Order: sequence, then C-alpha cells, then structure tokens
Amino acid sequence: MTVFGSGLARYFVSVLGLGVFFLGLNYVNYGRHTSLQAEKVACNQAPPQEIVKVVYRDRVVDSQQENSEEDGDEHNPPKIIYSPMDESGIRYPISDELKKDPHFETFQKRRKFLNNACRSIRSIFDTSISFKAKKHLHEAIKTGTNKDDEEKCIPSLAREGSPENHFYTGKDDYFTMITVRHPFARLHSAYKDKFRNKHPWMKYIRSKFGTYLDAMETEDMENEDYEYSFRAFLELMALSEYDQERDRHWKTIQTYCTPCHIEYDFVLKQETAMAENDFLMKVLNFDKTHPNLHVPGRYNSNVTARINMEEIAAPYKDVPRDIIEKIYISYFPDFVLYNYDVDEVFAVAGPPSDSA
Repeated sequence: MTVFGSGLARYFVSVLGLGVFFLGLNYVNYGRHTSLQAEKVACNQAPPQEIVKVVYRDRVVDSQQENSEEDGDEHNPPKIIYSPMDESGIRYPISDELKKDPHFETFQKRRKFLNNACRSIRSIFDTSISFKAKKHLHEAIKTGTNKDDEEKCIPSLAREGSPENHFYTGKDDYFTMITVRHPFARLHSAYKDKFRNKHPWMKYIRSKFGTYLDAMETEDMENEDYEYSFRAFLELMALSEYDQERDRHWKTIQTYCTPCHIEYDFVLKQETAMAENDFLMKVLNFDKTHPNLHVPGRYNSNVTARINMEEIAAPYKDVPRDIIEKIYISYFPDFVLYNYDVDEVFAVAGPPSDSA
C-alpha cells in the first residue's frame, strides 16, 4: 500500500509538472506572438523610410531650409537621404605611425565588414526566414555580395542599445569600441560560470527557468559540479527565440550594443584581445599618460592569432543538430555582424533529436 501510494504521488507530481511545463510553453509562445505583433505594429505605424532613419542614422532634410518646396510638411514627411555608414573605415584620429601597426588593418577590416553587414540589417532581423536562408545570407555578407534592405521594415531600437542610452553623439573624435565574443563560446562560458552548484545567480535562474530546465533535464546531476546539464541549458537556449526570454548573461550583444545604430570604430574580439588591447591603449595615448595601465586579454596575444574553432566546438560534440540550428537562428545577429564562423560546430553536432 505504501509503494502504491508513493507511486501514485509520483504520478500526480509528474502530471502536475508537465502541466506547468506546457503552461510555461504557452506563455513563451504568447511572448513570441506578442513580439511578432509588436513588429507588425511598429511597421504599420511608421513608414519604412522612418525605420531607415533609425537604422542607418540617415540625415533628414530640414523642412525650413532654402528650396523648401521639395521638402516635407505635415502632410508630406521630410525627405530621407539614405546615407549608410562611412565606408572609408575608422574615423577616430589615429597617428600615421600607428596606422602601420598590423592591428590597425585588423580593426579597419572589422569596421568595414560591420558597415557592409548593416546594409542587410532588416534581413538579419527577419524572424520569418529559414535556417537555410540565414546561412545563405551569412555567406553573402562574408563575401560582400549581400544587398541593401531599403524596403524592409523592422521595429525600433531596444532601449538598452539606443545611442542616447550610451550618450553617443556620433562625432568623429568620439572613441567608440565594442567587445564581442563567439556566441557559442559565450553560451558555454555562461553555463560554466552561472550553473555551478551553489552559485548565487542560480537562485534567480531556477526561479525563472527552473520549470523548463527540470522538464528538459535527462541526466542525473546529483553528484555533478553543475545544477543542470549543458544539454538542458542548450535546450533552453533553443526554446528562447527572443532576448526578452533570456537571462541578461546570455542575451545577444546586438541587444545591448546595437552596432548598426552606433558607429563603432573598433570591434575588439575577446579571442585575440590581449594584443589588441595594447594597441587600443596606444590609440588613446594611454601608453604615455598611463604607462602602468594594462588591460589583460582572455586569449592569445599573438598578432596573427586565429580563433580556435576546435576549442569552441568541442563542448557541442554530439548535441543534436536541430538544437544547434535553433541557437544559430536565435543568435544570428551576433554571428553575422561580427563575422563568426559556425561550420566547425555543425561538423561535430549529432543527428537531429526525435522531437525535431
């Protein structure tokens, strides 16, 4: 009788757990639906040219200036002049001597790559296109064969990444830098740090995502160093399509830094940050004004160092391919805007899961 009672109790607990899980899924789906609705509303309320102004920082012709008969009034909005980011590259004043440093050319190439990628920002943000289409767009941007997205409409900026929130003025002498990291490396790092047993942040993670993680967990973690498995964490990442569904530690860099709204002269990659930090100290003249200042990097200090994709891909070995694809789609802006490869991760992925 005791065995039957405990089994019955487990049965009801399981049913209750599944009920809460599917209720959570409905909540997440509702969030996705309202996000898509918000995109449609934003596009319906503001004509595409207004969105162009926001995305590309275009100049609006002043309706009070001379030759105003061609300019707008309350019935005809001011004409928008399409003016994409400066294609000449870095605008911050740099000495001729520093321009001979190999790091300058590295930063110059990244700046120009980002400028070109931003021409296709609407397609990058398009949540309706397939994995195959995103891979095709990714390759087009890498080869410089992508096209302008002048007619597509996307919602306005998230508050976290607005230029005003960063006190950005757009002046040429304004030092602008963004630090980025390979999305798959960021996710693994977030897991290794925040999911450790007794980590203070786990209390928040459990309160917000515990229902999903419990339902996705398939491993016995009782004697492990982490409260949940990396696989369960990745399942959660695959389920979370929008940044408002994510913890702050694994939201996209795009949400916080919006590189197509703020003209970053310097794109610093953590994978090669040690030597690049030293170069930036020289750009700011800190090597003379603050000679003892040193900003340590995470990875290789060699100027010719390349990103170790085998190291990044290793934790994803045998993870079902459909999970990797969903994460790629969800973090697509961070992959494509900062020119990060993904083929090595797909190469070690396992076959699609039964639920794919």
